[in-house]
Amino acid sequence: MPEVLKVFIKHENPVTITTKSTLILRDIELIQKLNEVAEVSIGTSISTINESIRKKVEPGAVSAIERLKMLQKFSELGIRTTVLLMPIIPLLTDNRGELEEIFRTTKEFGIGSILTWPLHLRGSTRKKFYSFLKESYPEVIPKFNKLYKTSNVSKTYHKGLNHFISELRKKYELFEHYSQPKPRRKLTLFE
Repeated sequence: MPEVLKVFIKHENPVTITTKSTLILRDIELIQKLNEVAEVSIGTSISTINESIRKKVEPGAVSAIERLKMLQKFSELGIRTTVLLMPIIPLLTDNRGELEEIFRTTKEFGIGSILTWPLHLRGSTRKKFYSFLKESYPEVIPKFNKLYKTSNVSKTYHKGLNHFISELRKKYELFEHYSQPKPRRKLTLFE
């Protein structure tokens, strides 16, 4: 990654980096240098702040709090930061108290925005996810069957979730201001 970042710096190339790891902090000086010549955006996906659920859903990832602290360090340097609250898993990670805790903590840590989306169960993902549910949370399967008659969660559930997320956005002033990073100067094809 350091060599890739050096190329981006040389060519003043904007970049978006999304990670579930805190290893990116190793390259914080290079990322800061890149942000001086081109726009940088750092995001991390978080599906839950509940550690017992996270260990099952994201067993190889660092805790959500560690990821938020990582984003905080970049935010303090003036680098755009985003929490990707995805996927929100019905019946597991959609607890209103937990969602509010994620918004509150994101705001406290000075992170710029939150993008949200509920779980999709497309293609082979559905079979794999149901295997996970059968092993870890078999009691929710009947309710999941009602929510996921197709690959998307029911419209009624999605509408209710969006309404609650909208309330949290207003309360914590965290919106979906995500856009692709742009160069600091106009780049041409022949540079």
